[in-house]
Amino acid sequence: MQATGAVRKLPFSVAHALMLGPAYDYLHYASPPEASEAERIASLFADAAWSSVAPDYAS
Repeated sequence: MQATGAVRKLPFSVAHALMLGPAYDYLHYASPPEASEAERIASLFADAAWSSVAPDYAS
């Protein structure tokens, strides 16, 4: 995917930490959410994960 510019060029370990670290941290400390809230939380983390590795087209 990097060849097409679909994600920022980052070392895998950095991209992995940026995408999954916040969710792991949340899961470690949070109480289980209600089912209706779980989908919203998952969507928030998915958006944040993409934002952390999405290409910066302004550069």
